Amino acid sequence: MRVTHSLTVRAICPVDQKPDVYTLIVRTTGLLPVEKILEAVESLTKVPTFQEDLTQALHRALACEVETQGSHSGVFTVVVCGEEE
Repeated sequence: MRVTHSLTVRAICPVDQKPDVYTLIVRTTGLLPVEKILEAVESLTKVPTFQEDLTQALHRALACEVETQGSHSGVFTVVVCGEEE
């Protein structure tokens, strides 16, 4: 079984304090309650954070593959942590 969850995440940039909007994609091979995803996102976006750090923290909190996609200052960035090799 392969499960993919996708949602929009808002975080504050630690450099310019402006809001960043990311598409969060969570991939797992088992059951992962969406409530756990939402709790992790809420907890990890309370303070300003870089996209790379947020992605890695979500990967660790959820113990599965996590991808974020978003733009900041006109640069589109994709970060993936925990991808299968």
